[in-house]
Amino acid sequence: MRHTRRPAPRPRTGSPPPQRRRVDHPRGSCCIRDVARRANLTLKLSNIGQIKRADLDLGDLTIFVGPQASGKSVALQAHKLAVDHAYIINRLRDFGFAPKDASELLTLMYGEGMGSIWRRGSSISFRGKPVKLSDTKRRRASAANVFYIPAHRTLTLTGGWPLTFQQHSPDTPFVAREYSEILRGILANERAALFPHSSRLAGALRELVDEAVFHGAQLLEERTGLQRQLKLSIDDVALSYMSWTAGQREFIPLLLGLYHLLPSQAKTKVREIQWVVIEEPEMGLHPKAVVTVMALALELLNRGYRVLISTHSPVVLDIVWAIRTLQQHKGTAKHVARLFHSAPSPKLIEIGESALKKQYRTYYFDFDSGDPPRVCPRDISGLDPGAADPAESGWGGVVGFSSHVTSIVGEVLESEGAD
Repeated sequence: MRHTRRPAPRPRTGSPPPQRRRVDHPRGSCCIRDVARRANLTLKLSNIGQIKRADLDLGDLTIFVGPQASGKSVALQAHKLAVDHAYIINRLRDFGFAPKDASELLTLMYGEGMGSIWRRGSSISFRGKPVKLSDTKRRRASAANVFYIPAHRTLTLTGGWPLTFQQHSPDTPFVAREYSEILRGILANERAALFPHSSRLAGALRELVDEAVFHGAQLLEERTGLQRQLKLSIDDVALSYMSWTAGQREFIPLLLGLYHLLPSQAKTKVREIQWVVIEEPEMGLHPKAVVTVMALALELLNRGYRVLISTHSPVVLDIVWAIRTLQQHKGTAKHVARLFHSAPSPKLIEIGESALKKQYRTYYFDFDSGDPPRVCPRDISGLDPGAADPAESGWGGVVGFSSHVTSIVGEVLESEGAD
């Protein structure tokens, strides 16, 4: 007997949407829970590391906030593992690593000693598809769909040049080892002058980067005999890696990764890559430089990538809150461009127009009161300073301490005035 597949039932168009606390989103860009679910961009984690349960509907730009060791990096790397499982297995085997089970795979993924984060009841799924970590066999050739810029990025340029995958210590996570290899490939195809680089970033973005990080310095590749090193040239003096500022050591590996993601204008994006993860982009940077990083992140959105960021910086959330507010109140691309302390050039206006069409999500990773305490991330995407929930009004604790300090000082000043 021949069987025919029954067509899937069509959605009921007459059903009312679910009720929400806030509905004033004229552009449609902020009502994003349903958008994420329709696009099936949900990452689900259960009983992995410190995370008890996570149900994360990802947007075009998704922000993870929370205290140290609350599982933000665990979740981001789990997303990488879910999307690029076959690629990671193949890549590990290319470098001589052959995990036999889930514990060994997670040890290589997260670093030595981290295999124990997977235990009974642990699970990862993305877009409704569970990840089978026990499957560690080499697969058919697979390209990476997630480009991961790790928090460990300074490790990638030890001595002023990227280490190989196998030169890293056993406790180095896969994403840091892999990023080193990616940087080696990027530098193999670059010319001597790496910044400013006219064919990599638009002029308006190069100006933001120069004003915030380089201040007229040039990033160069120099050769001494057979050795290659990155140097910063300032007033014709070449500074080696250890002479750079802490912010420059953090930012330059990030910039090189963005060079790969933002090719010349002949191409919009790297075709295979759909997701970009940036861990703690604020490390070592002045707030003005963090604003510049956010301009670059919005350019990634403009090029068609989805971006995930973990952060402790109020500046990152300032930008996201501002864009969401502009979406709700008919702000324009010029208003977005002005967030970057720059004249609204055509490129920044283009980025602003794109930003106003995107969906933004923010999750707060915080410990519960259990014994031991566990983490269930909370959706605080509204970022409403007047919200009754202190997790949302305090932006996951990122601005809560400032409010706390202001309150205490205000009490003292008020009592002094009363006297």
